[in-house]
Amino acid sequence: MSIYRRVDDALALYNLGHLEGALLSALVAAAATARQENPDPKVGDRQCFEEFLGKSIFCQRLRGVEFRGELHSIPHIFYKWLRCELVHEGAIPVDIEFVEDPAKGVLRTRAGGAPNLTLQLSHGWLFEILNLVRNSPVNSEEFGQLSNRPRFVICINNESNPASLILGKVYRTLPDAEAESHNMLRIIDEDRSETDGYLYSASIFAPIELPEAAERALMAAGNGRG
Repeated sequence: MSIYRRVDDALALYNLGHLEGALLSALVAAAATARQENPDPKVGDRQCFEEFLGKSIFCQRLRGVEFRGELHSIPHIFYKWLRCELVHEGAIPVDIEFVEDPAKGVLRTRAGGAPNLTLQLSHGWLFEILNLVRNSPVNSEEFGQLSNRPRFVICINNESNPASLILGKVYRTLPDAEAESHNMLRIIDEDRSETDGYLYSASIFAPIELPEAAERALMAAGNGRG
């Protein structure tokens, strides 16, 4: 199984408006990453999963939210009522609702108490889980964190590919060790039909560092296509 593929699936499904499918792929990637980080068979899947999500600064700030009359941690809610419900029931519980982020980079959580008795979580939680997966040391090879490959680059020369690249536009790179050894980058370009991207000379791009909120916006917009 490729954790990278599960992350890519989550982004693609989200971009198509399939939130539940995107969540399922993201939670599978999180569960697999959590188990790789802690392969001890004496530690259960629930503990692995919740400890992994508990690394999120947002989860640490929210010690507990009200849901179904009790206080629960965000990692526990994602494990029991999202991961397990999606896997075993095929749907999100009716008393959990995903809503738009109040602002870019701002995650929203509304306790499931009176009067609506519905727990509201913003879409940003999906991207927070994906960020945890991408930034895990056990996934460094898949996501290129051990190489010099930048995650995002800006096109500085599109003369040889004006239809596929837009000058001055930001593009996402994909891991490809063989290509990088030949000073090439695998890029998600303007051709939306090829999810594996295309190879280009690294010389026509310049690496760019983006704020986390900007990265999330680019990943959500067109599966990271600039």
